[in-house]
Amino acid sequence: MPQSLAKIVVHLVFSTRERRPLILPHIRQDLEAFLVGISRTVNSPAICVKTVTDHVHVLFSLSRTHTLAKVVEELKGGSSKWMKTRGP
Repeated sequence: MPQSLAKIVVHLVFSTRERRPLILPHIRQDLEAFLVGISRTVNSPAICVKTVTDHVHVLFSLSRTHTLAKVVEELKGGSSKWMKTRGP
């Protein structure tokens, strides 16, 4: 019986509120690792995660079990909560 396979790769870019330079160099590596972990939990493995002072790039393979909206919600919401625990 034939089977069709699909792989959707998404390049997500999101910024800090008002594009403020809040992603400081000393927390970038930890934030990138945190985002990789979130993407694993929603079955959408990260291919590449890079941060800049005011925005984030995440390249990931979209899960077959979660919607794009759910994955984006988890990545943005999780990273926002994580950043708030790191102080001002």
